[in-house]
Amino acid sequence: MRNKYILLQLTLLIAASSASAQLFIRSGANLVATSGSNIVLNNSSLSNTGTISTPGSFIVFKGLSSTPTSISSTSSIANITVNNVSGVVLNNNTAVTDSVNFISGILDLNGYNLDLGTTGVLSGESSNSYITGTSGGYTQRTATLNAPSAQNPGNMGIEITSSSNLGSTIIRRGHQQQVGISASGNSIYRYYDVLPTNNGGLNASVKFYYLNHELGGLTESQLQLFSSATYGSSWNLKGFASLDTTANYLIENSLDSLNRITLGNISAALPLQLLSFTGNSNNSSVVLKWITTNEKDISMFEVQKSTDGVKFDNLTTVPSLGNRAVSRNEYTTTDLILFVPIAFYRLKIIGNSGSCSYSPIISIRSIATQDYSISFYPNPSNDFLNLVFNASENKEAKIQVFNQVGQIVLTKDIIVKIGKNKLPINVAQLTSGSYLLQLSDSQYPNIKFIKNDQ
Repeated sequence: MRNKYILLQLTLLIAASSASAQLFIRSGANLVATSGSNIVLNNSSLSNTGTISTPGSFIVFKGLSSTPTSISSTSSIANITVNNVSGVVLNNNTAVTDSVNFISGILDLNGYNLDLGTTGVLSGESSNSYITGTSGGYTQRTATLNAPSAQNPGNMGIEITSSSNLGSTIIRRGHQQQVGISASGNSIYRYYDVLPTNNGGLNASVKFYYLNHELGGLTESQLQLFSSATYGSSWNLKGFASLDTTANYLIENSLDSLNRITLGNISAALPLQLLSFTGNSNNSSVVLKWITTNEKDISMFEVQKSTDGVKFDNLTTVPSLGNRAVSRNEYTTTDLILFVPIAFYRLKIIGNSGSCSYSPIISIRSIATQDYSISFYPNPSNDFLNLVFNASENKEAKIQVFNQVGQIVLTKDIIVKIGKNKLPINVAQLTSGSYLLQLSDSQYPNIKFIKNDQ
C-alpha cells in the first residue's frame, strides 16, 4: 500500500509541471489523503471517475496561468480551495461535503450544480473570489429550519428568520439574470430558490446578500425584492424593509411564503408629485402630513416607521384620494409614538399596477416625558380593581397589596407593555378594609383603595 501512495505523489508532481496537466483518477481507483494534508493542483485540473477519500484535507486548485483549471468528479469531495487567478470551472455536477474555500479566482458553475448536501459551507467569498454561473447551474444546500433566527445555511448568503417551522428546506443559489421582473427590466445576477417543506403562514424575514459585480448595471439604491412562485415566469414586487448599499444586503419582512426571490429595480417614477412630507410631535403622538399633486393611478400610501432609520415596518395604510378636480391632495395620519426618543418615517407609494416608490425619510424627536401616574377604579371596590398607567418599555413587573399593618396579602406578577396599560386586579378574596397597592417600579406612586364586601 505504501508504494501506491508514493506512485500517486509522483503522478501529482508530474501533473503540476505540465501547463495543461490533469490529475486522473480512473474508475476503481481511490485517492486517499490523511487529515491535515493538502493535495495541491498547480495549474492542473481534476478528472475523477473513481473515489476520493480526503476527510480533513483539502484539494487546492492553485495557479497563475491564463487558463482556468477544471473539476470533473463523479464522487463527493470533502474540501476544495479555489486559489487560481484564472479561476476554476465545473465540468459536471459536483458534491462537496465540508467546505468550498475562496482565496483567489472565480468558481464558474458552467451550467452544472454544486451540491453542499446538509453539511457543506462556502467560506471566504469576496469581490475577488466567488461563485458565478451566468450560463446556468446552481449551488444547493439542504437544512432543517425550525423557527430559524437569522439562519444562513451553508453561508450561502441568505439569512432566514421565522417563528414558524419550515422543516427540511432546500436552498439553491443561481447567477442567471431573471428576465422581465418589472417594467424596468431584469434582475441582478443572483437569485435564490427557497423550498421549505412547510410553506405557508411563515411571516418570514430574509436578508439577501449580493456582490457589486452582480448588479448588472442596475441602480443599487433602487433595489427591491421580487418573488416568483412559478420559477421566474411571473413576478411579484415585495419591496424592502431596509437596504444597505455599503454592506451589500437587502432585508424584507412579512413574507407569507418563500420561493424564487431576486433583486431588481422598480419601474419608472410613479405619476405623482410629492409636494411635502412632514411630522410634528406633541406630548403623546406624532401627526404626519403629506401633500401631493398630479396623482394618477395611485392605489395607496403605506406609512412606514423605524426606530433606527434602517428597518421599517408598516404603521398604517391610507387610500389614495385619486386625481380629483383640485390642485392638490392633503393627507394626515397619527402615530402614538409613546416615549420612543426618535422615530423615522417614510411613505411607500403604491400604484394600481403594484409598482411602488418611496418618499424621503423624515425623523421626529418625541417631546413626550414619562407619565408615572396611576389611575384606578372603582374605589371602593368589591371584586376587581382596574389599574391604568403608561410604561416606556416592555418588561415584567410585580404588584403587591399590603394591609393596614404592613403585611403582604396579595402578590401578582404582570407583563407591562410599552404604552398604555389597563390591568384588572382581583381583590374579591380580601376582607373589608383599607389597603395599599404597590407597583414594583419605585417611580410609580403607591395607591390606597378600599375593599368593600358585596
